[in-house]
Amino acid sequence: MSKFLVIMGPKIGDVIATTPLLRNIKKYKPSAEVYVYITTHYGDGIKVLKELGYVDKILYVDESSKISIFKFVLEYRNKFDYIVDTFKSTNKKALFIKLLNARKFSVGFNTCSLCLFYDKLVKYKNEKIVLAESKLLSKIFGIRLRKLDLSLEFPEKLSKKNLLVQSVLGKFKFRITIFVGQKIRSLSDEKWQRLIDLLREKYPHSGIFLIGSNDCMWANIKNFDYDFRKKLSFEESVFLLKKTDLFITSNGGPMWIAAALGTKTIAIHGPSLFAWEPETDNVLNLRPYKYPDCQPCEGRCYLPEYRQFECLNSINLNNIISLIDKFILNLKRQNYPYN
Repeated sequence: MSKFLVIMGPKIGDVIATTPLLRNIKKYKPSAEVYVYITTHYGDGIKVLKELGYVDKILYVDESSKISIFKFVLEYRNKFDYIVDTFKSTNKKALFIKLLNARKFSVGFNTCSLCLFYDKLVKYKNEKIVLAESKLLSKIFGIRLRKLDLSLEFPEKLSKKNLLVQSVLGKFKFRITIFVGQKIRSLSDEKWQRLIDLLREKYPHSGIFLIGSNDCMWANIKNFDYDFRKKLSFEESVFLLKKTDLFITSNGGPMWIAAALGTKTIAIHGPSLFAWEPETDNVLNLRPYKYPDCQPCEGRCYLPEYRQFECLNSINLNNIISLIDKFILNLKRQNYPYN
């Protein structure tokens, strides 16, 4: 029986973006045991992994402790046939994987000076992350998949909060949810407010809802129907996004959740790597490059005094409304009422 160790990042986006790779390992080697090494033992990424039927065990080690790393290497050295390092390899990870010593081979991307420690290397050329991971699969199984399925099924639990969400959303024929995300990746408060005002003017009978966490802005945002910020757990946020007709978001975890759920999404990307855009039919990625050499985004036009970027400040909100109109039209053809 083959044993795989898949190393991934701790955030929800890291986990969801890697699920197609995990699913295909089980597809092409059904008898394989798949272990996932993740750099934290808490968080929403762990919750997703625990729900996947194709992950046999989740491993964690405190990377701040050299003793913990040493004990982990002693316990698992020579235990895995294949070790797969997902997305940007680092010298620290390359050395760690070399010490674990895969029985058949290790594979990772050529993004660090110690990557020669891998038995097989994949050239990374700023592709979107899911496409890059299809290259990893080609190294493992000798096949190349043009497109990987990102969809996930999350169990639906009717908690008291979910009943509240269902009650609030049920008052509207068309439901728009908005997530801001980290300040340096997001529009300014003023632009989000103007966008909400335009949405309210264009679709007066739609419900507008806000979600977000402690590091989001939204100090003085008004003119929405319900504020779910800091009120929903991961499971409850999933429930809300399932019931949402249109999701407008900056780059962040909820964007990946919506992509996996199949929710119609407009993702407004600020300063973030081109790779971290979901390549799915239900997500329209909007990246307003200011200059040709911004691809991939290097944050060259960063304005620290405003914590904003010229690319985000240059967005024409009427263009976003036009894009939403196209989405609405498509939804209307699918018999979604919106006014």
